[in-house]
Amino acid sequence: MIFEDTSLLLFIVLLLITLFTLLLNQNDIIHPATIFSLTMTWSVSLTLVMRSEWQLATSSSATILISAAVVAFVAGAFWCDRILLEKNSQAPQNTITSITISWKVLLCFLSIMGLFIVLSFKETYESALLLGNKNGVAGMIRTVRLATENGLYKSSRWMSYRNIFSSSFTYTCILIFFSNIFQCHESVRKNLKFLVPIIFYLPFIILSGGRMGLLNLTIYILLTGAIIYERSQSFHPKAKQKIIIVSLAAGVSFLCLFLLFGFFTGKVSLHGRSPFSIIAHYGGLSAPALSVYLNSTPLESPYIGLTTLWDIYSKLRVLGLSLPQNITFLKFVQFHGINTNVYTAMRRYIEDYGYIGMYLIMYFLGIIYTAFYRFVEYRSHSLFPIAIYAFIALPLVFSINDEIFLAHILRTSNLYQICLMYIFFKVMVRVQGESSIDG
Repeated sequence: MIFEDTSLLLFIVLLLITLFTLLLNQNDIIHPATIFSLTMTWSVSLTLVMRSEWQLATSSSATILISAAVVAFVAGAFWCDRILLEKNSQAPQNTITSITISWKVLLCFLSIMGLFIVLSFKETYESALLLGNKNGVAGMIRTVRLATENGLYKSSRWMSYRNIFSSSFTYTCILIFFSNIFQCHESVRKNLKFLVPIIFYLPFIILSGGRMGLLNLTIYILLTGAIIYERSQSFHPKAKQKIIIVSLAAGVSFLCLFLLFGFFTGKVSLHGRSPFSIIAHYGGLSAPALSVYLNSTPLESPYIGLTTLWDIYSKLRVLGLSLPQNITFLKFVQFHGINTNVYTAMRRYIEDYGYIGMYLIMYFLGIIYTAFYRFVEYRSHSLFPIAIYAFIALPLVFSINDEIFLAHILRTSNLYQICLMYIFFKVMVRVQGESSIDG
């Protein structure tokens, strides 16, 4: 499908919006509005670079829609900052003491995670054999992933429980690590043990067959560290400058790990392609794909939330209601030598709630994320709300590809994970209060 390409115009508009949010928020690169507009700008920049090779085109309707959606999000964030919240320029008083656990306790948790790795590996390998894998360990993840994408396989609930346990403990340790070194001014060397669980958690991300877990982990580390650091520095401008540098480094590191994990899971194969073209394949096709969708005269679904409210539909079917299966994987769009099934988050919102509904959702997401962000920045005297915010911040970045706020973030499994993180956090604080053991 050939359109009059407006990719450059879209890039300029999104870049101006991003610069506006940075100026408005005094170079705060981790503000929700900045993250959202910046990642959208990055995605369109990839489209620009590859548009000749892949014959990509972004229609004027897609340019208007994406620009308006980003403006709606930023407007919600702006309204929340300037009207809803009484902005405070002071960080909350630090009442948090350092938390430590003995190596004995840590090794106990790591042993459990190690056992869970073995069980999850065994389940994945045996499932791959049943699905026809003939390439042993090397082909098991690819086999399971393809079957999952085609609706032929779903991992057991125990696989999910093991992942929730491991990620919850890992995320809690990361939170404590940053609190100890930034707010309590302890040495990094003394607290390195809190980063060991990350090594044990990485196999779960690989076994999942995707890389959303890796993106979520990267965002969580960046946001928890940045927010705690900013609070410890009383939001000094130099602190924000350092966070910009660290954020750029984190982005580059993620892209490198993204490629590496892609080879492990079988989702990435060079075959004459450069690493940049692989990244552009995943990050730069959303706007052209959305253009194709909009040109096809999209019809609104007769069922509200069929492509987004997966968890609700699943539970209603369990209760006996006759409802259709949710649409999880979207149709592929073919370009010149490349295809994709990612259309930005806007596509699912339009299909489920119409154009007005899509703009309202974007506006209220801007309010919700900004309100939570300002709360953990200025008003919360507790450490744990930072963990919750960083955990649910994935849609700010992933919206360039797909919708995950309603489809994933609001799932009950994430509620279980937040509760388990809270339990781990409270247990560690209590152990710290009852013991003077210095691991």
